Amino acid sequence: KSTKAKPVLAPGALGARPALDPFPYPHVRAPPGLFDRRALLAVREELASLQRTFKETDLFKVYQTGDLANLDPADPRHAAALPRTMALRSALYSSEFRAWVRQLTGCTELTDQTDCSCNVYGGGGHLLCHDDVIGSRCVSYILYLSRPDEAWEAAHGGALELYEMQEAAEGLPQPCA
Repeated sequence: KSTKAKPVLAPGALGARPALDPFPYPHVRAPPGLFDRRALLAVREELASLQRTFKETDLFKVYQTGDLANLDPADPRHAAALPRTMALRSALYSSEFRAWVRQLTGCTELTDQTDCSCNVYGGGGHLLCHDDVIGSRCVSYILYLSRPDEAWEAAHGGALELYEMQEAAEGLPQPCA
């Protein structure tokens, strides 16, 4: 059995040009078919085998893997156990994908710095309202790997909600209701 992973991005996927939605701030939803469905199913299976650590703060309650940036393709254990996960990480941080994101968003040039982990939100798990302003980050990705055999419904929770910001009395931003 070969451990060489097939491409995660669907053929021709980076030719898609989804519209930039300006409200409440610039964001793009990945076009349908951007990723190869079978590849993402394999990523989901691989990630399920990773050890996750329970983490809880005032902002989140989640099970999280270690930093996937630490996966080493030259390590035979990583290459054998997580070929699709490493292929996904490589695709997301490839110069072609970064150029596509830059073209869509108009952001500055993106580096190949990898900040990547897997979060699992069980019953009662949550990530509260926050901004993603961290250092020099100008783009954040969220890739949902929900159960493929079960249609997602709003009652399941986990929807991404984007809020307009307003300045609070203390001069700090807060979400508009």
